[in-house]
Amino acid sequence: MKGRGRAAEVRRAQAEAAYADLVPVAAGLRAGGLWLRVIDGRLNAECHTTRWGAAWNPVQVRRLLGHAGRAEVDRTRDASVEADRLATGD
Repeated sequence: MKGRGRAAEVRRAQAEAAYADLVPVAAGLRAGGLWLRVIDGRLNAECHTTRWGAAWNPVQVRRLLGHAGRAEVDRTRDASVEADRLATGD
């Protein structure tokens, strides 16, 4: 791969590495039915910033969740449902 395609691949890998700790958090909140606006509020309230030091907004949260990939979102949802089940004793 050359040029632009390689650069995009590198940027994507850097973003995934930078947000590896936030992806499961955001995916779990989204799986719980929260709106992107609520998720960005929570990330900002917990003093998380983007790679560039900016506050989160709904578009950035949607992009963050895109890094999760479908499989990660499903795993987080399953873990969230299991945690709720255990907490309620069902």
